[in-house]
Amino acid sequence: MFSYCLITDRNYINSTICLTNKIDRQNINILCLDDYTEKFFNLNFKSITTHNVKKIENKFNLLNLKLKREWRSYVFTLKSFFLTYLMDDIQKDEYLVYLDSDLYLFSDLKKFEQNITKSSIHISPHNFDEKNSFRTIYGDFNAGLLIFKKDDDGLKVLDWWKRKCFEDCSLSVSENVYADQKYLNKFHLLTKSIKVLNNPGINTAPWNFKKYKCEIINNKLYLDNNELIIYHFHSFKMLFSKFYKTGLKEYDVVFDEYTDFIYSSYSKELKTIIDKFENKNNTNANIKEILKSFFKQDVRKLY
Repeated sequence: MFSYCLITDRNYINSTICLTNKIDRQNINILCLDDYTEKFFNLNFKSITTHNVKKIENKFNLLNLKLKREWRSYVFTLKSFFLTYLMDDIQKDEYLVYLDSDLYLFSDLKKFEQNITKSSIHISPHNFDEKNSFRTIYGDFNAGLLIFKKDDDGLKVLDWWKRKCFEDCSLSVSENVYADQKYLNKFHLLTKSIKVLNNPGINTAPWNFKKYKCEIINNKLYLDNNELIIYHFHSFKMLFSKFYKTGLKEYDVVFDEYTDFIYSSYSKELKTIIDKFENKNNTNANIKEILKSFFKQDVRKLY
């Protein structure tokens, strides 16, 4: 049995819908970081369980910490507490799957779940390509996709991670800390019941895309003969109309037929969501961001 959870705000409503539409047959919990987002999902998605951030803050006495931390650092802090909070609602030996709201499923959810083993923890490696190898300073694993099983080892690791995030969730890189992410390097010291998801098609991202040989077969993308299942749209954002900041330039990725397949497919889905729910005001960037993206030549006209 799998339960899924995400954290989102009004800036990521459209991408959150794109993702949850692919997993709507499962139990989905969303931590809403603002009232607008909570009201939106309660009104439009009755099958999704929303959680107000104040509930988490009050339960774990986080308000003083909130005042001391930069907002992004605080949101990263919240993740482990939200997962801890949700553990009370699932049964023993069930799996709690955390997904960043800028992930997207290109395949059937079952193909993702088939990669989940009996291990208590599942983590996704960054698998940086050669030109992005310097980014290992941010951690060997990506905190955008995590799975905790409700068993002794799963709860032990989650509790340790929560306590470490409470101590320090700085966005300044140090030997042992970068946000909530670099702590994942130490998970293997706490348990042997850990599975590294080495499937190239899971949590594929700009930082590892060039590492794989790509093919498009029957309208599906394959990476080293592995079907693309989940892609991480890190730094991807609509600027205006059909123009998007891809986020690829930062990782030295060329826009070709394979990236076009990925980003055009996703922008088409985003457009459908935007038109249906009229969420354009939650998608457009400001002038400064638009000019910066054009200056970096990181803008594409998509679907």
